[in-house]
This record gives sequence, structure tokens and C-alpha cells, in this order.
Amino acid sequence: MNGGNRSYSKGSPVASIQVLLFKQPFVKTRIIQTRFWQDTFIDTLDYKAKLLFIYLLSNYRVELTGAYELPISHMALETGLPISDVETALTAISTKVGYIQGYVIIFNHKKYQDYSKGNENQQRAFARELDNLPDLVEEALNRDFQLVDNQLPTSYPSSSQLDINKKTEIRNKKTEIRKEQEFSKKYFKENWGQILAECKTEFSSNSLYEDKDFDRVMQEFLEGIEIKDYRYKNYRLAYLKWLRNSNHTVNQRLIGTKTKLAIN
Repeated sequence: MNGGNRSYSKGSPVASIQVLLFKQPFVKTRIIQTRFWQDTFIDTLDYKAKLLFIYLLSNYRVELTGAYELPISHMALETGLPISDVETALTAISTKVGYIQGYVIIFNHKKYQDYSKGNENQQRAFARELDNLPDLVEEALNRDFQLVDNQLPTSYPSSSQLDINKKTEIRNKKTEIRKEQEFSKKYFKENWGQILAECKTEFSSNSLYEDKDFDRVMQEFLEGIEIKDYRYKNYRLAYLKWLRNSNHTVNQRLIGTKTKLAIN
């Protein structure tokens, strides 16, 4: 028999079998925290129970609720463990993972991934998945949810709560910055004459500013922050930047004044 590679037509029975064997479900990502291996409960397990536990946490069937259908025969096939070892391992990890009517239930799943409080699409998908579970499985899951909810104040915050906290923090920061800008703007508008005099004294001899028209730029700057509501963290520095980039010079103003007098 020739041991080389064989090709089959697209519609042949062998080709169909190849598709069934090698077709993979949608690829997902599961995160296993590194402290998993330092957990005191994990230390009590033998290698077979550890293998099954991490397999039940990370296989592609894990969805939003943490409960999913999985026959023991499939666990044995995909882990390489004999069925008897799978059953023994399930007993060993029964305080962390339940097995009811052919369904795996990951206890504390909601503690780390609470999709019931996620965005609108996640909430709908969570409710739909929950409705499709057998009554006994759903009851067990709801009991676990209740336990988790009672523990949340002293446990790790859920991912959705972390998102809410982060958004609140950003919103508060923006409010704080806006208040600082309003205060700085008010101070500048009330004291622009003094600020103008100080800038003239300090920067008139500077090569970057010596020919600049301080008064005209100040007028334009005040119009900008009042009419167009330009906002800056430091209005004095912003004015100096306007001045430095301005094309308005004292010579232009003097020439304009002479021309106007000549016309009159």
C-alpha cells in the first residue's frame, strides 16, 4: 500500500469524514490565574483530579452561566483518563464543580465572570442560556449565585463591576479637570490686565516675543475663550503660546495707525 499523501474529491465519503474529524468549534480564550497552582484545595488533589478540574474550567463548552452539558464519556475521551478515574476525580472536586444530570456546574463562576450584570447583549445571552438549562441544574446554579452574591462585598469584584468602577473614576477625573479649567479661566478673565502687564515686563526683551503685539493677541485670546469656549489647563501659558505663534507685530499696528491717519 502506498504510504504517501492521498487526495480525495470534495464530495467523497472519505472527504466528509475528514471534515467531521478536523472541523473545530469557534476558538475561545480561557484565562487560568497563576495562583491556581498555589491554592490549598488544589494541593490536596492528585494529578488526575487536577487535570480534570482545569479541563472543566477551560474547555470550549464553558459559556456565560458556568453550566454546560458534558457526558463523562467525553471527559474521558478528551482528557485521556479512564471513566472510573473521571468519576473519582469528579467526587474529589465536587465542592468546586458540580455534576447533575449530565451537566457540569462551575461553582463561583459568577464571582469572577458575572455576565448577568454585563452589557445589554451579555445580559440577554445570559438569560437565554439560563432558560435552556434543566430545572434541577438551574436551581443548583441559582443557589450558587445566591451564595456568591452574599460573598461579593468581601470577595474579588466582578469584571462588570470593575468596568463600572473604572468608568466612574474616569468620569470623576474629567469633572475634576473641568472644574480646574473653569477656575483657571475665571481667574484669567478677571485678571487679564495684570497678567498682560506681567507678560510684557517678563517677555518683551525675549527674542521670541520682542516684536509681538501683546495687546492685540490678548484681545483675540479673550474672544477665543469667551466666544468659542477654548479650554486650557493653564491660560497664561496658553496665551504665551498664542503670542509666540501669532503673526501680529507691533510694527504692523504702527503702520496701520499711520495709514489710517493719512487717509483721514
